Amino acid sequence: MDDIESALPTWLLNENVAQLSYGPLAGRVDVARPGAGLQLDIIAGGLLSVFRTFESASTDSENARDDTTLWPLPIADVYVRGNDLVATYQAVEAWPYSPQVYWRATALDAVDGVRASMSLIVSMQTQLLDTCPQIAVSSQVSSKETLGLVITESGDAEIGPISGGNWEAPRGTTYCLIRRLSKSPLSLIEFASSGDYLAVRSRPDSHGNILSEWRLFAEFLEKGVIRRACVNSALVPQENDIELAVECSRAMENLPLPLTT
Repeated sequence: MDDIESALPTWLLNENVAQLSYGPLAGRVDVARPGAGLQLDIIAGGLLSVFRTFESASTDSENARDDTTLWPLPIADVYVRGNDLVATYQAVEAWPYSPQVYWRATALDAVDGVRASMSLIVSMQTQLLDTCPQIAVSSQVSSKETLGLVITESGDAEIGPISGGNWEAPRGTTYCLIRRLSKSPLSLIEFASSGDYLAVRSRPDSHGNILSEWRLFAEFLEKGVIRRACVNSALVPQENDIELAVECSRAMENLPLPLTT
């Protein structure tokens, strides 16, 4: 693992399943089941799962990712464009939204020390007035230690361990979760800026791993207006993962928005 070098990503799409070959981030995505997330060979668990959620529902996202009823939208189109795997979904009567989901590789390769990076970008649109799409993104990763990093609007960084119980990041902050992988010298960091999420929660699952859940879209969705939210992840060396997490979180603010179809 010490000799891992960055490599250009390659998506190979076969109907609804896309295979990713990208250095240590080799894996697959079934766009018909986005709640299963990106299944990686290096990590036991799903990365950047996206699913429908409800205000009154249990926060047990570990089970929600296996429940395809939480993503009732059929696929309208799926394709690969450059480093992006893009899936567009059709609105249904029970959930009148037309999201476009991007799995983007190499988003943060410009940051020195990043071995590989992925972003999940959700682009939403509806023809209804004042609606809330209630979409969540989560990851479940096996790790020996998990840290939570909060970066305030003033630029101050606060870090601490996450072990038991539920923990919710304060609003108006950039939040980063640092997972030190159990069988690797790498850490997986996952982060989003305050404008992209309503809340983020972290808690242990039944196996003792930390499950993260990002509730997207802090404001109501207006008719005909396209809104986007993004959750990013990166693999970095454990030896300086905190410093790289801060650097990646700040670099995220300058990432370009995806093109739309």
